[in-house]
Amino acid sequence: ISNSPFPNSSVTIQDTTIDTALQVTSQAEINLGNTPPPPDLINLEWFAGRMWGSTNNLLWASTGAETLSGTAPQSNWNPLFQWVIPGVIVRNVAGPNGMLVFTQDDCYIVRGTDITNYTVNEFIKDFGVRSFNCVDTDGTNLYVFTSDRQFICISASGASDIGQPIADQLLNVDPTRAYVKVNRYGLDSVVRILDVANNLYYDYNLNQQCWNLPGLLKMPSTT
Repeated sequence: ISNSPFPNSSVTIQDTTIDTALQVTSQAEINLGNTPPPPDLINLEWFAGRMWGSTNNLLWASTGAETLSGTAPQSNWNPLFQWVIPGVIVRNVAGPNGMLVFTQDDCYIVRGTDITNYTVNEFIKDFGVRSFNCVDTDGTNLYVFTSDRQFICISASGASDIGQPIADQLLNVDPTRAYVKVNRYGLDSVVRILDVANNLYYDYNLNQQCWNLPGLLKMPSTT
């Protein structure tokens, strides 16, 4: 109709366009395919050609390539494109072989290429995270500080408990307040666990494959 498409709005739109002026070469959307994203959508991630997100324990996929009309397919979220995950979703992370979905207790994986063949299955049991910030990627490697206070690297060759040499110290790191970050600059290549509760950080040297001594985090004083 005239002046379409319209922005998402709660106002009433009057359709006064005469039939001979309608655009008949563009198919109208069906099955609520142009629905706006669900309220409180978080954990956005790009995977398999579309946006994904979550609300509580629901995993959502945008309408994406299945959009029949409209100019921004990634802003359309068909309410049928959702999966129920057994646990509150904390983070989604896209990888070369699928998208990992972390809950507080377990990890699931999404595989597939389009809405007709997506599958969601358990990937690693008892491998959850308590914070969005407890996961970081470095190429195809994934570094995770788990709810059980273990520091695991997932790579093409499998999972490795690289935190084992300092496991006694990691027991003091609160998994709800920890940060994991890979830092590469010049000759430095480290993956860091930041313990903001105790003002400490732990650096794993990726070149030497060993842990540095713990560092003291000095935050600027505030008044």
